[in-house]
Amino acid sequence: MENQNFENPEAKDVEAEVNRIKELSRKLISSEEGPDLYSKLAVFVDKLLEKGYNVDEYAFYHAASGSTPPKPWSEFPEDRIDFPGDDSIENFLKKLERGE
Repeated sequence: MENQNFENPEAKDVEAEVNRIKELSRKLISSEEGPDLYSKLAVFVDKLLEKGYNVDEYAFYHAASGSTPPKPWSEFPEDRIDFPGDDSIENFLKKLERGE
């Protein structure tokens, strides 16, 4: 009989990635330029909405914005962790971190 007390290792990976994005977002928003960076994040999210994304379905949206996700991190499908390509929240935050 399988022990149901062990966590899914993939779920731990998702949570680790989400926590990394949360920390990066907090670091940026708590910096001297924080209010400006938060405004840039809001504009970026507005562009995602204009492109037709349902941002609520993406884990990194919740991690970066500090909003409450609709389900546990482990239940986000792999293709709903971050947005693809140029729409990536992770890449956007890294650009802000570099001052771009």
